[in-house]
Amino acid sequence: MDEIPAEATEYLALLAATPRRIEAAIQGHAAEALHLRPDDKTWSASDILAHLRASVDVWGEEARTILAEHNPTIRHLSPRTWIRKTDYMELPLHSSFVEERRDLLGALTDLSPDDWQRSAVVKQGGRERGKTLLFCVGQIALHEDAHCAQISEVLQGAA
Repeated sequence: MDEIPAEATEYLALLAATPRRIEAAIQGHAAEALHLRPDDKTWSASDILAHLRASVDVWGEEARTILAEHNPTIRHLSPRTWIRKTDYMELPLHSSFVEERRDLLGALTDLSPDDWQRSAVVKQGGRERGKTLLFCVGQIALHEDAHCAQISEVLQGAA
């Protein structure tokens, strides 16, 4: 039996760890500290969390579409555009991120090696590009990994 790509295993581990990493980073910080921006150009921890929620909404939906349809065509949606349509900037970290993560991991568990190579065509403006499920999941995992480190840095600077 073929094994799933090593990157997929790495990405799944990162996705599973993200909620715990966020909780560890914000633990012990007052709600006000989560909203503090070190300077005009740096996001607060709450800004980063809202951005992560929007990103996983957009890219998680792409992953689900790739799994549900054969070679779908997906219209590009920027997480930065999507966040303006939500109230994520006002919300504290809550169970919805954890629930969403549980759902996403459930959809990605026990996939075959071929499933990881399923693809979509993503349309952005007048351009089209291919995107595999593996790429999409990696995009989420690596993006979150970088921002988890950023949350810790911002909160250490605010302490």
